[in-house]
Amino acid sequence: MIGAPGRVGYALLMLLVGTIPLVAQERAVLETGPELRRGLIFLPVNVLDHYWGEYSVGDGRIVVYYTRGYVSPYLDWPEAPCNSRVLLRVASNADREVLFLVNVESWHVFVEAPVEFESTCAFVDAFVRRFRYFLEVGNGESPPPFPAILSLG
Repeated sequence: MIGAPGRVGYALLMLLVGTIPLVAQERAVLETGPELRRGLIFLPVNVLDHYWGEYSVGDGRIVVYYTRGYVSPYLDWPEAPCNSRVLLRVASNADREVLFLVNVESWHVFVEAPVEFESTCAFVDAFVRRFRYFLEVGNGESPPPFPAILSLG
């Protein structure tokens, strides 16, 4: 006769469940921003108004720049490898790179991330998906609603 597990069966079940490894899901947390600033330092002389926000991901940080100002990609910005979105590399050095999201909307996003960060594409996907939603439901007169927490896994 099969019935409800007894104390031994329940203890064995809990022991088995307790040994299944949990997959840590990487998260990006908005630490600062969005703050209104002027002039994107990685572009030639400009006074573009933009909103700046800084995310922490583990021990690293990712900076997002959002603008509704006119930005035209330069022909010498190479494409950065990303399966789901077109990103162009605007600037890079040994430690960090700035990427431009090629977007058909009336707004533009630049992302500054560590060169060795392997989840840049996942970050951009998660950010754009949530940010686009917040822009649609938000108040256009207040600062843009940068998502507070992004799941990258």
